[in-house]
Amino acid sequence: MKTTSLGLSFACLIALATAAEAKTWTFCEDGKIKMLSGGGGVSFRKGGRIDGDFIRSDGTNAFLKLTDGSDGSVPLASLSEADRAYVEKVKGVPVEEAKLAREAQERQTKNRVQAEAKAKETARKQEDAAGKEGMELNAKLIDNFPEKVAEKRGWIDAEFDRFDQRIIPEKLRDGDDLYLGFVVSDGTGWLDCSVKKGKQDALIMGLHKGTKIRLTGLVRAAVTKEGRESLPNPILKVEQIRLIKEMYGR
Repeated sequence: MKTTSLGLSFACLIALATAAEAKTWTFCEDGKIKMLSGGGGVSFRKGGRIDGDFIRSDGTNAFLKLTDGSDGSVPLASLSEADRAYVEKVKGVPVEEAKLAREAQERQTKNRVQAEAKAKETARKQEDAAGKEGMELNAKLIDNFPEKVAEKRGWIDAEFDRFDQRIIPEKLRDGDDLYLGFVVSDGTGWLDCSVKKGKQDALIMGLHKGTKIRLTGLVRAAVTKEGRESLPNPILKVEQIRLIKEMYGR
């Protein structure tokens, strides 16, 4: 097999890679495609288009294999300027070399697509893992078994319901309005939360009923009768809030 393709220019290699592929041809004038098998021809109008594989050129006509399997020739003068330039680039390239170059390009494209898909999947997994620190929590677990989660860090995916400063117990207050209180639901129940005012204020104040969020924080829950006097209900002391729609693009 000849290896003359090693001497081809980069531009020619790009054209060569598609030389044996179906291409859309555009006509710059009215005319007719001469059918090489069965005789006759197919008329076309200026601005019309047809799909076909480029086979060769004799300098006057471009010989094509149309998508229906038939062979035909089109006067180069009837093709658009871009199509004539294309023919000029690939007309001297042997079909076998064009096939090999096309297959190489297809492999490169396939590898690129696979690499991009892998990168997206890796990013998705990293995003999915973001904020999953400690144990997975839910409202029912915290409410029914406070002794299992008290003073433990964890995360929960939930929907924001409302702000409510009344849920913040006195023991969590380091100063007036230092914490924001809010309530979320996760399908198993309702959960009181508190978050210290700071760098996430803009995100927090943008929350509205139904906003899907992932919360990471420390569960404060009383496990004794005395403790429940100052902390009647479990509360998640939130350290980090993430919008789920940003994590998953939904």
